[in-house]
Amino acid sequence: MTKEYRGSRVLIRPIEKSDVTEAYVSWLNDPEVNQYLETRYSEQTLETVNEFVRSKIESDAEFLFAIIDLEANSHVGNIKLGPVDLRHSRADISLFIGNKSAWGKGFATEAIALITKFAFEGRELAKVNAGCYVDNKGSEKAFLKCGFEQEGYFKKQCNFNGKRMDSIMLGLPRSAYHKVVQKHEKDWGKMENINSNTEISLPSIKPVPLFSNKEQTQGIKQELMRAIEGVINSGVFILGEEGKAFERELAKYCNMLYGIGCASGSDALLLSLMAAGVGPGDEVILPSLTFFSTASCVQRVGATPVFVDVDPTYNLSLDQLESLFSPKTKAIIPVHLFGYMVDTSHLMRWVNQLPQKVYVIEDCAQSLGAECNGKKAGSFGDFGCFSFYPTKNLGGLGDGGLIVVKDENLHELLLALRMHGETKKYYHTYMGINSRLDEIQAACLRVKLKQMSDYERKREAIATCYNKKFEAAGLSKFITLPISYGERKHVWNQYTIRAKDRDNLRAFMTEKKIGTSIYYPIPLHLQKSFAYLGYKRDDLPNSELLAREVLSLPIYPEMPLLAVGHVVDIIKDYYEHGA
Repeated sequence: MTKEYRGSRVLIRPIEKSDVTEAYVSWLNDPEVNQYLETRYSEQTLETVNEFVRSKIESDAEFLFAIIDLEANSHVGNIKLGPVDLRHSRADISLFIGNKSAWGKGFATEAIALITKFAFEGRELAKVNAGCYVDNKGSEKAFLKCGFEQEGYFKKQCNFNGKRMDSIMLGLPRSAYHKVVQKHEKDWGKMENINSNTEISLPSIKPVPLFSNKEQTQGIKQELMRAIEGVINSGVFILGEEGKAFERELAKYCNMLYGIGCASGSDALLLSLMAAGVGPGDEVILPSLTFFSTASCVQRVGATPVFVDVDPTYNLSLDQLESLFSPKTKAIIPVHLFGYMVDTSHLMRWVNQLPQKVYVIEDCAQSLGAECNGKKAGSFGDFGCFSFYPTKNLGGLGDGGLIVVKDENLHELLLALRMHGETKKYYHTYMGINSRLDEIQAACLRVKLKQMSDYERKREAIATCYNKKFEAAGLSKFITLPISYGERKHVWNQYTIRAKDRDNLRAFMTEKKIGTSIYYPIPLHLQKSFAYLGYKRDDLPNSELLAREVLSLPIYPEMPLLAVGHVVDIIKDYYEHGA
């Protein structure tokens, strides 16, 4: 396929039949494609479909792509494929679905998602043409839902397998979301006017947000509304059955015995410190490169934060723990930052050989579902603390938190501490706080917890795509990718790189409408609120270096993989031309 790119303009040439066949066969033989399909469909169905498709290629290679309707109708005899003349088409890929029921059963979105994930990976493709039955808006909606830009909708009637079809042209740019200027829209129905030298202006770029939960929430809106309605109908809004059920379900998810809901991830840490009896005169070891609440909770109970430097995984350095341990050490808070766990197996071996009891309070705010040697985050220590802030992997519709424990006595104590230390109504055995997870949040989180494996899979696909795109871009002199070892499962709450000239790069990306964030620009040992501890610059060099270099890129389950390529291209453009 010959194509020339000229800045913001593109010169489109005809598609050769050899390119068509090569692209199709390459896609069909891709191991990733086969692995993905095997998880969804039976071996017999796949074998039949593959044989059918290959026979179509051999007999008629004038279509570049066709999705088989496995989901709506697995009977191969009902699949309608036919020759599609691409010589006068502006599309790099033509997708025709002959089974009308497919569009009404969600198959269109699935088909297009397949194209997005596999067919275009590493290819320089500019557009896609979708055919559907006349006046059927399903394909248009499905493409837009998958993040494609609509370039124009026109009533171009084409005869496809003896049926009258509408054609829809949607943009699929090489590295960004472009939209053809409206002045060309009138030409869409006049294909005889399009030739190999047709030029199209591509003036606009679609922004890529750092995070968005709109599509995720909309996708399960009906379930969420039913859950909320159920709470309203029950008349119980605090400490009801939804909260108890969610506590049980999340504890089971983490392979722990008990869950205690609370108002936020910060309160989860605070309550855990209170339950551990941490107070004045005690020391708590924690990393300096973390969110403020990890350390502020220590100060709130009157203990002293002892900051430890971090390693290249952005997590606390286990090698430095021994030098920081003292008779005053009462607890350690390993923070599983960005969705990647501390080597908790190693940490627990060290803790278990200490001469005194040291509580391990895992800060899992960003790491629900992460694993180390097959064990989930929150299941190693005495306490596992989670946040359900909307940007988290399991994000609520507001604030929320939860603690998991395996000790029954700690469970009973935490139940009291979150209710002003109340052990019996109006009988306060302890000095607690008011921190509870409300019923509506719990009900909604129960709905979303069922989707966790899907959310994890999608985040993993995006992170993998980032890694591949960065490797292909050859930016190793400027960019350090996040480290992930095999025995530790990353859940990618953030995709955080280290970047040279970070601040200027970020400004450039902001100008290009790419969302980014810096977690965290000032390590905690240098924050003014902890100046009384006497830390100086260069005391924790790795934390300080990372604070100058880290940059978190857009990542969320519904992020189109095509947007990943756009983000990487913008970064490459900066280092090649803008730096």
